[in-house]
Amino acid sequence: MSATAELNSAVNWEAVRSRFPAAVRCVYLNTAGGGPLSDAAYEAAQSYYRAVYDQGDLGWPDWRQRVESIRGQVARFLGASPEDVAFLGNASAALNVAAELAPPGEVLTGAREFPSVTMPWIVRDRRVRFVEDAGDGALTPEAVEAAISKETRVLALSHVQYASGARLDLEALSALCRQRGVMFVCDATQSFGAFPLDVHKIKPAVLVFSGYKWACAGYGVAGLYISPELRAWKAPPLAGWRSAESPYDLECQAPAFSGDARALELGHPPVPGVFTLGGALEVTTEVGIDRIAERIHTLVDQLHAGLDQRGLAIDSPRARDRRSGITMVPVGDPERIREYLEQKRIFVSIRGGKLRVSLHLFNHETDVERLLKALDVAR
Repeated sequence: MSATAELNSAVNWEAVRSRFPAAVRCVYLNTAGGGPLSDAAYEAAQSYYRAVYDQGDLGWPDWRQRVESIRGQVARFLGASPEDVAFLGNASAALNVAAELAPPGEVLTGAREFPSVTMPWIVRDRRVRFVEDAGDGALTPEAVEAAISKETRVLALSHVQYASGARLDLEALSALCRQRGVMFVCDATQSFGAFPLDVHKIKPAVLVFSGYKWACAGYGVAGLYISPELRAWKAPPLAGWRSAESPYDLECQAPAFSGDARALELGHPPVPGVFTLGGALEVTTEVGIDRIAERIHTLVDQLHAGLDQRGLAIDSPRARDRRSGITMVPVGDPERIREYLEQKRIFVSIRGGKLRVSLHLFNHETDVERLLKALDVAR
């Protein structure tokens, strides 16, 4: 049995699917827009609101411990330490923190990046240069190296490009940044929960992710990884009462500031979202991130083969080491086709005038078959 077959056969994918009711009720192919909740994520969120409804704030001591437990859970998922991880409300807030931590100078980013990655630099009047990709959305280390100038101080990129599904070579890009004295900021929103991420291998200065996409944790929570080297501050660039080393001492005049990433939470973290993320990661950990990645590849193989058979183009990388769970499909009148698919309870999104099809751990071969058959009629 091949390694791929072993990874897939080790999991009861029907049982996994049953834990995501939205994926059972329809053909859900829009995780790149926002993923559904699992039963564990839903119960984690519900338990918090039920407790506040029944008891008010009496559960706060236990909730504090639970937040720290989930911080450790996220850290393990990233190959990091709990001290490296902060929880914020969304990835845009986390990327603005990265901009505050960055040295002055030029910022490089992709010409088709998601605006969350570019706007924190633009609003600060930083010089931003946009690097063109090779046409499939993938920014190669060679293209980035050619674009780096003496003034470049920051490279800010998404791991998976939202408009193409291209998955970038983070290790090579980060190594290049270290060689050239450039700070590497990575947005892993379109990969966290779908593909392995190990900060010991990647070595980013900053890595962020949103909870509501491939993590399947809903809105209201984002993770922020700050490297230990970047946390060698006397005080964080932004501060609130929980930025202190001993926040519950409530020292307001001469606090000692924490060197942990949690100092950047400023106040209370987004507790309901953190709990939901913890529940979501229970499923991810139980299945195994390597198995999830392989499952995605298996379904993408099926999708690509079916599109090829129908003569439909694919505007996403095909190589396994450069593709993700996102496949972009150029079609005539995409809005009409999307509406037809929706009538058939098949949900995709449109980006750049193309259908964006997202495949995740809860999807099934029958989902791909239903999409392909519907496209036969719709186009």
